[in-house]
Amino acid sequence: MAAPKFTNPPVTEAVLDLRVKLPASFDMKLFDTYSEKVKSDFPTKETQWIANFKLDAKEKVAAIQSNEINGFFLKSADGSRVIQIKKEGFSFNKLKPYDSWENFSKDAFSYWNLFLEIIQPEEVTRVAVRYINLIKIPTTAKDFEEYFLTIPQIGPNLPQLVSEQFMRLVINDEGGINTAIISQAIDVSKLDGKNIPFIFDIDVFKEVNLKPNDLKIKEILESQREFKNRIFSESLTDKAKELFN
Repeated sequence: MAAPKFTNPPVTEAVLDLRVKLPASFDMKLFDTYSEKVKSDFPTKETQWIANFKLDAKEKVAAIQSNEINGFFLKSADGSRVIQIKKEGFSFNKLKPYDSWENFSKDAFSYWNLFLEIIQPEEVTRVAVRYINLIKIPTTAKDFEEYFLTIPQIGPNLPQLVSEQFMRLVINDEGGINTAIISQAIDVSKLDGKNIPFIFDIDVFKEVNLKPNDLKIKEILESQREFKNRIFSESLTDKAKELFN
């Protein structure tokens, strides 16, 4: 399915994520070498620490930062692009403004190829694309179903006034190639009295065992892009899509 073309697409962040198996002899200094190579494009470098989790006195999960480095966040000067280089692999994040898959994937693969050259992972173990959208529904809407085809339903005899919402679905495409996690929630921090801001998060992934330079990686990413487009298009009404033009 071709990607819909919108004047004002609701994408707030697009992510291309490739998880890898590093060689046993991997040296963390190679991350510094990579960082220096891209420093002109990504001048800001932030350390990503490994977090340990434990239960506190009230049996709530708390994250405790360790002294062990997991990797780095490399950020462009305007903050619109972020590379994550970490023990688990490589991620390329594009924040607003987002224009097209062609430009996004081309950009991502130029830095992924450098990752292969310097880091030399043994294997790719997971391939994923994730798109986080923010869709602002007017507060004048009588029903969320005016805008969403994929939406939780409340029993007809219950009050229909919703102040918060969270939905999570896991679905597979017909060929069993990819799995998608679809998350939808009201972002209460962005409520302004005029619009109801919905986060519509589509995370498509596949577990694999591939050589890092295998052409199947790009084929899988293309199939994930198509699945993501289908989920997006078939989950929204025409009235919702009009909001993006």
